[in-house]
Amino acid sequence: MTLSELLFAATRENCRIARLYDIESATPKLRILTGIQAVAERLIETLNALPERVAADSLQLDPGLFAVELQVKLQEHP
Repeated sequence: MTLSELLFAATRENCRIARLYDIESATPKLRILTGIQAVAERLIETLNALPERVAADSLQLDPGLFAVELQVKLQEHP
C-alpha cells in the first residue's frame, strides 16, 4: 500500500480493499476487506514517529490485518 493510499484510507470511514486472487485457477476468488481506516490511522501514527530523515513510501500489509466483508468464488472460466 503506498503512502498516498494509506493517507486516503485514513480519512475514509468506509474504505475497502478488493483482492482478486487465485486467478490462474478455473474459479478465481474475490475478497472484500474492511476495517481499513483504523489500521491506516495506526500506521500513519507509527510513520509519523519515525526519526528525522527516515521515511517510507509504501508498506506491505498482511490481508489478515483486516476484517473480511465478502468472499466469493467467481464464475468458472475455460
